[in-house]
Amino acid sequence: PWRAIAADLSGDIVFGNLECPITTRGEKTPKTWNFRAPPKSLKVVKQAGFTVLNLANNHIWDYGQTGFLDTLKAVRKEGFLIVGAGMDRAEAESLRVVEQGGLKIGFLGFTSAFPKEGWAKPGKPGVAYSDFGRLSAVIGKAREDCDLLVVSLHGGTELAAEPNEIQLAFGRVAVDAGADIVLGHPPHVLQPVALYRGKPIIHSLGNFLFVSPNPLTRMTTIARIELASDGVRSIEFVPVDGNWGRLKLAAPEDAQTVFNSLDGLGVLTQHPDRFKVRGITPAVPEP
Repeated sequence: PWRAIAADLSGDIVFGNLECPITTRGEKTPKTWNFRAPPKSLKVVKQAGFTVLNLANNHIWDYGQTGFLDTLKAVRKEGFLIVGAGMDRAEAESLRVVEQGGLKIGFLGFTSAFPKEGWAKPGKPGVAYSDFGRLSAVIGKAREDCDLLVVSLHGGTELAAEPNEIQLAFGRVAVDAGADIVLGHPPHVLQPVALYRGKPIIHSLGNFLFVSPNPLTRMTTIARIELASDGVRSIEFVPVDGNWGRLKLAAPEDAQTVFNSLDGLGVLTQHPDRFKVRGITPAVPEP
């Protein structure tokens, strides 16, 4: 399903959000939509090149604790680095580090989404919840143990064109505590990129390999992020057409739609040296 965009998924580190329990067992959590897939399905994710997977999301508990624990086991067996989940709260909130190019690049994952039963607690498996009473301390401690820190958030209002108050607050708290970039990915649609204290906050990357009947979710993007010792040097957004699960590069007119969505706050237009959307030449801002 990713063959047509394989070149743009290549990277030293490839991060994604795994929105599906990997299990054949468990009882359905009462909700509208429940997902799961057998362990063999992870080969698709592996072959696509993903190396770091966030599990802190609202579907990872779709088949309860049994399905969640099966997912941890399956994902680890395939060699992925997991963020945002663990056997207790301390493990779910713990820093994961990738050493690349002489840098220690740290990853944390959080969710502000339900079900509450899936949130990790002391002595209880689950995912890292974005508890604002603890967030600054957790992120600040992690920042001490890496050169660059990537913080992921699964939260927001579904299909909303703008980030909600929780997303906005999370981004500011994360950057204040030491995040070099914040990656968001729950509302199923693209949302504007923000720049806070010089640090990029991507409120929503939209869907990726996630089939939806709503046409608003079809356009998405790959964020190709260049990191260096001084932080995020640049981000190139590659417009992608979800194409009902057969991903392909977006048509030129759709690339403009992607640009407009990401540039809702004017950040891409104001900083063309740091942010680009492939195939789009933004207007030069007036002095």
